[in-house]
Amino acid sequence: MRLSTISGAALIIAGAFIFIRGGSFTSRRDVMSAGGVTVAAEEQRPNRPWIAGVAVIAGVAVIVVGLRPKGGARVA
Repeated sequence: MRLSTISGAALIIAGAFIFIRGGSFTSRRDVMSAGGVTVAAEEQRPNRPWIAGVAVIAGVAVIVVGLRPKGGARVA
């Protein structure tokens, strides 16, 4: 298998996983800082569904580009 096929399939699988399972990431920010004391807040943020769609479309594009024949048209 070509590297492009494997990486495209990985993008498709990751996009499908994010779309089905949802997924989230943790965001940490400083709320208040006074002297040597810092108060921080952690917030769970969900991944947007369009991120999964972009990953799937990118995976399909990588596979299609990788399967194209090399060389192309030559001018004589």
